[in-house]
Amino acid sequence: MQTPYLGPLQEGSTACVTVVRDNQIIVGNIGDTRCVLSMGGEGQVDEVCDITTDHKPHDEAEEKRIVLAGGKVYKDEFPNAALKDLGIYRINGKLHISRAIGYFEFKQS
Repeated sequence: MQTPYLGPLQEGSTACVTVVRDNQIIVGNIGDTRCVLSMGGEGQVDEVCDITTDHKPHDEAEEKRIVLAGGKVYKDEFPNAALKDLGIYRINGKLHISRAIGYFEFKQS
């Protein structure tokens, strides 16, 4: 009997895809790969803005989705009290992004 393919359990990637057509910009992203739009004339930048949102476990909607799927969000703690507000949020104490291609370990039922 052949073992079913599970994919890379602990490997994955993030991605950002942009399509420019006529006067439209269509962007899709997953994970923390960010798309930034630079507006201005040739050789000049008048304004720069993020046009995607990172998928992070500490985001309220993402944390709710993770918990409903049976996961838990943990915050790494820094031993230095001056840095107590800093920390990296991780799914099940491991992954620091809440959406990705791959990482099948987090997609097993």
